[in-house]
Amino acid sequence: MGKISDRPADVKGFTIVDSPIINAFATPDGHVYFTRGIMAHFNNEAQFSGVLGHEIGHITARHGQKQQTRSTIANGALILGSILSRRVAALAQPASQVVGLGLLKYGRDDENESDKLGVKYSSKIGYDPSSMADFFLTLQRTEQSSGAATVPTFLSSHPNSADRYQNVKKLAQQAEQQAGRQLAVNRDQYLRMIEGLPYGDNPREGYVENSVFYHPDLKFQFPVPQGWKSQNSPSQFQMAEPNGKA
Repeated sequence: MGKISDRPADVKGFTIVDSPIINAFATPDGHVYFTRGIMAHFNNEAQFSGVLGHEIGHITARHGQKQQTRSTIANGALILGSILSRRVAALAQPASQVVGLGLLKYGRDDENESDKLGVKYSSKIGYDPSSMADFFLTLQRTEQSSGAATVPTFLSSHPNSADRYQNVKKLAQQAEQQAGRQLAVNRDQYLRMIEGLPYGDNPREGYVENSVFYHPDLKFQFPVPQGWKSQNSPSQFQMAEPNGKA
């Protein structure tokens, strides 16, 4: 897919991150990252292909580089304002944090452009792009279960999944007509490929069972006091008394 994209030289590499979070992203240096969590939520190769095309689209459209430029300009303006005005200087640090937060996500136009490129690239290598649209229904269910769907579209820097479903469905229909052939979905092949993939937290990184924390790879265990809250990550395990006393 990188080879048939609009800027093949810009597409540098691909990595799957061992995280249960549902996410995929591209960095300005041309690398695409998928989490283990999102791999478990794809139903077929065509869905994976569509989202892969979307992330490659961010690279070939150079959205990350434009984002870096906007961030540099915005922070530069704040620094210049700080030099010229004490009042701006007092506000510069919190304002720069807000600028940074505002540029963490791609805007609606960038996301829509990448959706369009995702349809283009996935259909070009022979996959059914309508499956990409179907994946937004999965995202929509995930948003609803987490409460994210209650955020109005205009408050989000991304178009919501329902809107993107409709847009991508239209683009997919056009791409299928232009292809003039049967495009692949490959459900069974994909499910065989991810068979045995851990779903959710990876127990090999540690887990709690019957008030005991176990780490199978590092081969240690210790008790967790009854009723205490705990949280595990690849680098640390934390536990706390419910009322915050310890």
